[in-house]
Amino acid sequence: MSIIRWIRSAMADALEIDVGQPHNIAISQYVQHPATGQGIEQVLRQHRINGECIKESHFDDKAIYDFRVAIGTKVSAVSQIAAEELPRHFGSSFRATRAGSIIQIFEQKESRTNNLLGQ
Repeated sequence: MSIIRWIRSAMADALEIDVGQPHNIAISQYVQHPATGQGIEQVLRQHRINGECIKESHFDDKAIYDFRVAIGTKVSAVSQIAAEELPRHFGSSFRATRAGSIIQIFEQKESRTNNLLGQ
């Protein structure tokens, strides 16, 4: 038995888990995940706004998400959610605007330098 296998087995015995099977790991609710079109869709659905992300464009510190939404959806409602709810979920700042028949949500990712300086 190799030393690595022995260590894994000893750790598994101590933790009473089966080494052979993958395990789900719970991640703290305070860990912020990167924004994705699907993640934004889920947040919008929680607020009863049905939309589909049809395009994502990522740049260095910005991203643009194009959404096709239901007829009658007010951009002001999406804009309010983008400004208040999305930063809580993803840790960036967001804003929304209408662009023809779609709504675009813009993400401005926080710069690492500003985060370290507390700005």
